[in-house]
Amino acid sequence: MSLRTLAGVVLLLAVSVGLAATNPTMREYRAFLETQLEQAAARLDQGGQSGERDRQLLREQAKPLIAQLLASATVRRNAGVFSLFETKLLGLDITVLGIATKFIPIAGTDELEKKIHQLSSRPLP
Repeated sequence: MSLRTLAGVVLLLAVSVGLAATNPTMREYRAFLETQLEQAAARLDQGGQSGERDRQLLREQAKPLIAQLLASATVRRNAGVFSLFETKLLGLDITVLGIATKFIPIAGTDELEKKIHQLSSRPLP
């Protein structure tokens, strides 16, 4: 084995260990979703008193709601160096890649924001 090949193997192992050490957990995913919901609430229609009430309700209820939903609606597929988080929420399939403490939405997050906006614009019974 040449020195160059050995250096490449060592580098590959170091990168793999680094990625495995920074592979996001369910707790970090929950924090990510909370941030996403807060950002969605901030983007809701700024006009009208009902919009402010909906944003406040979303802010207050986001953390307990996410904790309950994640327990039953999310599957984490851990590949060691990255994780795929698959959540079924409000009739949507949301897929997020977690790698190196970062989250990269793959599918469903845009639809989730639209769904939240639709739900918040409905009049309360």
